[in-house]
This record gives sequence, structure tokens and C-alpha cells, in this order.
Amino acid sequence: MNQNQIFISGNLGSDPEIKQVKDYQLCTFSLAHTPWSKTKGDGETIWFRVNIWGSQGDAIARELRKGDSVSIVGKFGVSKYTAKDGTEKSANEITASDVSINIKSARTTDSYGKVASIQDVPGW
Repeated sequence: MNQNQIFISGNLGSDPEIKQVKDYQLCTFSLAHTPWSKTKGDGETIWFRVNIWGSQGDAIARELRKGDSVSIVGKFGVSKYTAKDGTEKSANEITASDVSINIKSARTTDSYGKVASIQDVPGW
């Protein structure tokens, strides 16, 4: 898997799910990113599988739901797999290091009403 740093905003395409992988906890969800340009308007939606390891994933699973708008920083990669019908497929994946709730769908705010990043919330 070739990995690069990525910063992207989009909407959750599914509720976050928590899975146990050996001794580690993994939070996963799908993210829809639709590029926009002045000349063409909305482009074709690009889908990503987002993975968040450890305690940050717990916070995300509690706070975020399908449709919420987020910004993500992480490592980008493309994984290849064989589908049930035997065809070769690929999937865009992000291993997130930071997830921030965008203002329009924010549920988490500090005492001043400022939207807080999931990793900035005390105890997460």
C-alpha cells in the first residue's frame, strides 16, 4: 500500500463502527468527498474507508453519525482485494491522525461555543 499525507473534508457515509483487532481497537466509517469547482459545480463523489486506532476512535464512535461533516488528516493509501465474484477491486483508505467536526454538523463544543477537534476534548 502506497501511503501519502492527506487533508480532506466530507460527510460520513455510515455510522462509525468499533472493532477489536488483536489487542487494539479500530474505529471505521466511510467518508464521501465531493469536489467542487467554480466552473463545473459539484464533481463526482469519491469514497474513502477511514480507520482510526485507539481511544480517539471511541470518541468518534460516540459523537459522529452518518451525514456529519468532518475534516480528516491522515495517511492515504489504496488497498487491493478480490471481490466475491473473483474480480480485482481497489479501495481508497485513510488512516486518520486527526478528525475534526465541521461547524455545520458540530455536536461537540467548548464552553465558549467553539467547535473542538475530537483529539482536543479532555479525556478523549
